Amino acid sequence: MPLHIVTAISELPRHGYRVRCNEINDRGEVIQSKTFTSRYLFLAAGSMGTSKLLLKAKEKGTLPRLKPSVGQNWNNNGDMVSQRSNLPKPVIGKGGSSGAVVENINNTQNPISLMNLEDWFGGPGTQRCLTLAMTKPKGFFTYDRSTDDIKLHWPEQENTDALLAAKVTYTTLDGSINTPTTTPKSDINVSICAHPLGGAVMGKVCDQYGRVLNYQGLYVVDGALIPGPTACTNPSFTIAAIAERCMEKIIAEDIHNKRYALQRNDHSQFVAARG
Repeated sequence: MPLHIVTAISELPRHGYRVRCNEINDRGEVIQSKTFTSRYLFLAAGSMGTSKLLLKAKEKGTLPRLKPSVGQNWNNNGDMVSQRSNLPKPVIGKGGSSGAVVENINNTQNPISLMNLEDWFGGPGTQRCLTLAMTKPKGFFTYDRSTDDIKLHWPEQENTDALLAAKVTYTTLDGSINTPTTTPKSDINVSICAHPLGGAVMGKVCDQYGRVLNYQGLYVVDGALIPGPTACTNPSFTIAAIAERCMEKIIAEDIHNKRYALQRNDHSQFVAARG
């Protein structure tokens, strides 16, 4: 539902879940609070949203059987953004749209992938790139009871290692197009993250199909499942593929369970009638 922000989830006494949310207007003001209940609950709020909801539910006791690893193994997918300048001017236009990818896999400790972005405001001779590295899933969330909020912690060393590897790649790239009239320069910003991953990873908080351990009918089907970077590339297709894999398994399993329950119910009625 658009303009609805989920604030809390909890388990119902028998089987099912309660979802609390705020309906907001287009200025972000809360119009009213709502509650929904369901037999099955699928979390697809992204790494940040899903991790926040699950960790808060565990800490506040509304989902107390969640595994201790909830909120752990977070990763920024090695995201960095670079602004390149003093490049040779393109013959036509400003260099075209996004599409070129440069990969440097010679650095086995931290491969680097560069994807050029559309940058219509930098002018000729400039370029903006999304840079991806292979950082480790060492980030984690904590719950602050004083503010009833979740905080993310990310080790600075992971950014430092990724930055050093990126600088090697850009130095090589800039040096290859250095001319008597142009001296390319690349400035790299490591303080951004466009592709958060992890927080409810498979094998620790969920099984391989997104089923949350210790909770029947509770599923994670987003980037929170992924236990690390997606090999120096945008994770959108990886997330979509994993979600489709999860749903294929979950739906088939649910159909099987319903048929089995129906057969058992029919059999019990038959025995009762004979008895």
